[in-house]
Amino acid sequence: MSHHFDIIVPDLIFFGGSTSSSSLRSEVFQAEVFTRLLDVLGVADRDIYIAGTSYGGFVAYHMAQSLGLERVKKVVIASSDLLKSEEDDKELMKRGGVDNLVDLLVPKNTKTLKSLLGRPSSCLSSF
Repeated sequence: MSHHFDIIVPDLIFFGGSTSSSSLRSEVFQAEVFTRLLDVLGVADRDIYIAGTSYGGFVAYHMAQSLGLERVKKVVIASSDLLKSEEDDKELMKRGGVDNLVDLLVPKNTKTLKSLLGRPSSCLSSF
């Protein structure tokens, strides 16, 4: 509970119980959905402070970028590598033995989970 802020914690799509019929899955899509929620809740005329960690940091970044300086007063991003490149992703997929990064980071079977858990931490540091 905060005496200074109204706190809204999203259940990002496919994290927790949220789902979507949309084929879109990107952090940009997540940011757009959450931004629309803020508008529906009527906080468009209030100062917004955004925080995100890990994947949520990417969503926070895109939210702040789309909302702009006039609405967003502060942004905190933790444990997110916003500077990672497509080449970083390709190298991680190569090391993980997968064709799709999501298959490594959200394993669907025990073999891929073991591959993810068996990677040295330096292998995952680019994500």
